[in-house]
Amino acid sequence: MSPAIYPGIRFPDRAEALEDFEGYRVFLDPWNPIADALRPQWEAAALRGSSHIFAIHGPQGAGKTLLTRKLAGDFETTKRGSHGLEPDSNNFWHRVSGGSALEADTIRDATAMTDFFTLPNHKAWQGEVASFVAGQRANARVLLADNAERTYFRQGLVEMTDMEYLNAEGQPGLNRLAAQRLVDQLRTSIRGTLLVLLSNSAEFLNGLQDEVEQQHAGLMSVTNLELPGPRDKETVIRVNTNRLNQASYWAAIDQGTIADREALKSALSGDTTFPDSFRAVDSASRNRTGRPALRNVISLLVLTDTEDAAVDLSGIGAVKRTEVDEAWLRVQIFEEGWAPREIGDREAGLLESEWTLRIAVLARPFVRALLAGRADPIQRAQVAALLEELKTFQGPGTKASTRANYTERLHRHVAEWTESTYDLASFWSAGQSRSTQYEPALVQVLPGYNTSASGFLSYRPDFVVNDFTPCAVSDAPDDTNDAIRAAIRRSAHVFEFTAIAAGEPGLVKSYLASKLPNYVQVTQEQ
Repeated sequence: MSPAIYPGIRFPDRAEALEDFEGYRVFLDPWNPIADALRPQWEAAALRGSSHIFAIHGPQGAGKTLLTRKLAGDFETTKRGSHGLEPDSNNFWHRVSGGSALEADTIRDATAMTDFFTLPNHKAWQGEVASFVAGQRANARVLLADNAERTYFRQGLVEMTDMEYLNAEGQPGLNRLAAQRLVDQLRTSIRGTLLVLLSNSAEFLNGLQDEVEQQHAGLMSVTNLELPGPRDKETVIRVNTNRLNQASYWAAIDQGTIADREALKSALSGDTTFPDSFRAVDSASRNRTGRPALRNVISLLVLTDTEDAAVDLSGIGAVKRTEVDEAWLRVQIFEEGWAPREIGDREAGLLESEWTLRIAVLARPFVRALLAGRADPIQRAQVAALLEELKTFQGPGTKASTRANYTERLHRHVAEWTESTYDLASFWSAGQSRSTQYEPALVQVLPGYNTSASGFLSYRPDFVVNDFTPCAVSDAPDDTNDAIRAAIRRSAHVFEFTAIAAGEPGLVKSYLASKLPNYVQVTQEQ
């Protein structure tokens, strides 16, 4: 059974669960406004011994706990490796301390003069803070208090028993007393502290700020952790669905119901949080209907030192369809089992869920014509014509008559082929340097061969028929099913070339194992 048809996706519904989801990628760009606002407050604490309460409000699922853990974790990572520090845009502490330029010396100095402490979630937290401060050697400290609206934070400040606190909760004097004691400590025993409060309650934070302002104007600021826009939100959902699962984001949603896709579009466009957007993908993945859709296509063109194309490729995987099998040309489609498991089971499943492998075996008559075509325009023209034909891919849903016409055209190319007498002995004896002979020939017949193309990150396929675009529901111009289906349609098509003298399946599989990790990155990282 293909991993692509397993129902449901793996995703973390809480930041606390991230330890169970190795590979989850945290996107920092949406937090840049937070980093920019934190930086001057930290500088004031480090350079002048000033204190500040920096409060962050956001609904459940907006990423507050994730931000807290990322900031503290990245600080500790930087501290451990400060001697060989390399600025890293994926390190949130570097963004806070290093500014937009991410200057290494600035980050190193900032790390050396700072300590972090995360408040424990119990009412005795003040004692632990006191112990932390007593052992501190740095100029400044950052205290992190997540879920600050909960009982532990204010109860620890006002030093009440559980019963006393329950009786006082909701009374205006509670916030006033907590604010007075907090302000006093920030002026005295923990002076030079940047206290970061995170809460899903705007009412709590605004009420605390009002009371703090009565004691010390400007000591507390409140900012919102905004959810990113639809495209940025979808990037987070798409990349992490791809990184955590054996089926891609596209595979999860493509065959869901119309209602599923419309619900996902709505979730991405509105104020729905990350867990809710993941749930929309999960729901779609469980409701697959209809025939398989057209996937992206990797056409592997294998040049072989045989007179015919009857090379056994059964070891590659299950052949879905043979487009042509005529003398020196055989073209076969593989949909399942073709990705070598050496690249990883999850990665292999991911590729097979979004890509189809098509192998064209091209034996000696084609190879002779290709190499002769460097100087012979007749040979060059027929090679170019066949490659132009191979740019067409007959996907699911193609009419039988259309398939038959396509196969007939391929038959005619073989039947009308003008044989070349080009001597291949030196070509096949050249070993791995054979590419230096066939690549200049391919440049002549495939304009754009071995050039950069859109959508492939830093990887460069040998030739791109159609660019790769990430599946993006948010790119649909409206909420109709037709618009969404058009936006997520898979259409990438690439050619990869290799010359294998023996034409053995094992060599083809080895080639795939070396090449396909690039397509894993292309599929999952954008």
